[in-house]
Amino acid sequence: MSFTDISGQPGARQPSPDSATSAGREPPHDLLAEKAVLSAILLDNAVIHSLVTELGDQDFYHPAHRILFAAMVAVSYTHLRAHETRHDLVCRLLREKK
Repeated sequence: MSFTDISGQPGARQPSPDSATSAGREPPHDLLAEKAVLSAILLDNAVIHSLVTELGDQDFYHPAHRILFAAMVAVSYTHLRAHETRHDLVCRLLREKK
């Protein structure tokens, strides 16, 4: 297993992200935290503007969460049509992804 020094300080070592997947182990993840992030965006869509600087769709472990987050980001940067609600637009974008 390879280790990466993340702080530049001796003794502060963390396993590299690739070592878990290459060794056949599941990488660390928290599905409840992923759901909480997605729920926060649904409750207040202004939250996404502060999240996109910290998170990307590849930061989500569950594939459905990745797709949903990417669709939410696309919606946040797309002008909503007058006749579409956010829910309708997210559903349409998800259907187009297939």
